Amino acid sequence: MAHALLDFRQANTQGQYENTGYTLHGHQYTDASGRYQLETIVPGLYPGRTLHIFIKVQALNRPILTTQVFFPNKME
Repeated sequence: MAHALLDFRQANTQGQYENTGYTLHGHQYTDASGRYQLETIVPGLYPGRTLHIFIKVQALNRPILTTQVFFPNKME
């Protein structure tokens, strides 16, 4: 989706979320072709979950999609 707003949130390497600021939490827009590039760390595990990054996608005049990117072969 061109020019969609992407909002990313993830745990640190110890599997903890920082809830008072914007460490490992940010946003960017896709380009005119719907492409984007994110450079970050691999998040740490926390109980009951595989490694993942939360993503919210908001395109113009569309509902917000909340999804996750999982890392294969990285389970607790």
